[in-house]
Amino acid sequence: MKKIIKAVFVFFVAIAVLNTLFGGRAKKDSKNDNNREPVAEEQTDSETVNLDSDWLKDYSDQGVEVLAVPADVLYSYGQAYAEQVVVTAFPVDSISNDMLKTTTDNNDTYSFSIVAEFNEKEELSKIKENDQVIVIGTVKKDPDYKLDFLGSGQTVIMENCHLVTKGITVEEIEQSREQQNEYGKTQIAALQQQKIEEAEANKESYINQCETVDYADVERNPNQYKGKQIYVSGSVIQVSEGLFNSVTLRVDQGGGNCWYVTYTRKDENESRILEGDWLTFYGECDGVTTYTNIVGSKVTIPALDAEYYK
Repeated sequence: MKKIIKAVFVFFVAIAVLNTLFGGRAKKDSKNDNNREPVAEEQTDSETVNLDSDWLKDYSDQGVEVLAVPADVLYSYGQAYAEQVVVTAFPVDSISNDMLKTTTDNNDTYSFSIVAEFNEKEELSKIKENDQVIVIGTVKKDPDYKLDFLGSGQTVIMENCHLVTKGITVEEIEQSREQQNEYGKTQIAALQQQKIEEAEANKESYINQCETVDYADVERNPNQYKGKQIYVSGSVIQVSEGLFNSVTLRVDQGGGNCWYVTYTRKDENESRILEGDWLTFYGECDGVTTYTNIVGSKVTIPALDAEYYK
């Protein structure tokens, strides 16, 4: 699945990059010829670099795989490309401290979407704000989190970046954004499906590692079971919903064996757990816990921090 997605990335985004660099420029030059205006001379500082040379070729010669990723996709799924070399195109919104910064159309925070860190100041000297650039670099494994007054969000950090090429026309910027957004929709759908499949695989793997335990032995020796992956089946006899989709449950296995179970729903769309449900919970044993029941008495019972349930 991952190889297919990578191949699609390279194919579609390469088309977008080439159309942006050469299609937009050809249209502009044609317009200049018709109107006999010396615009080309004013654009001499934005000559493009051959995409088969320089840094792309250097990485290829070293046997390093380079993924072509639309900026919007990189912002949404930065961690999917952690520690990988990627090439992406974006308009420069800000230049400071040896870094290029941009905000993508799908940015839902008050921070920059992508920050490209350069080691060579000479490369940055060729770039101005509003330039459309194509940059190659390595995605940082643990991106910095930017916290703002009105909200918080994740900024994708690209390290050891180098300039592949640049252009400065508004037409090139808008054309590139439109193409990246269109291709990005396809890639985002593929990545979302990949995440669903990986989550399901992780769930099955986790469940297969869980074991059943003896209730009385957990009561007697709780510390021996703390942190152990187990599963518990029973009837939900009490439900208490808290903040951030958290749920506290009492699960009766029968015969007076009751568990104190905590669980956090994966998102707001996940089905609620109701009293009377018969479920199997999978998670880590938390030894025993003490709580106060409805009549004010202290009760100590085995506890489970559930990760999944069926």
